Amino acid sequence: MVMRWEAFLHQVKERGDYETTREAERAARTVLALLGAHLVGEVRAELAARLPESLALVLLNPLQAREPLSPSGSSGLLRHGSREPPNRPRPGT
Repeated sequence: MVMRWEAFLHQVKERGDYETTREAERAARTVLALLGAHLVGEVRAELAARLPESLALVLLNPLQAREPLSPSGSSGLLRHGSREPPNRPRPGT
């Protein structure tokens, strides 16, 4: 199932605690470009098939990485990506 553009950006904005949709879009494009440089084959194609078309293109045409991302490296990306942004308090705090 392909996610709609608006729904995808809403999720990124909410989960990433971005103040604007523009910030969420920039973050999504950056992460997908970096991730696409490390994912290969079916994994990258399956993820791209679930993304809105313009973001799928970012994933499928990434910057070139020097080496594939190891499983331990990809979990590090997820851990670091879930950290609180510096100097941005969570809502309600």
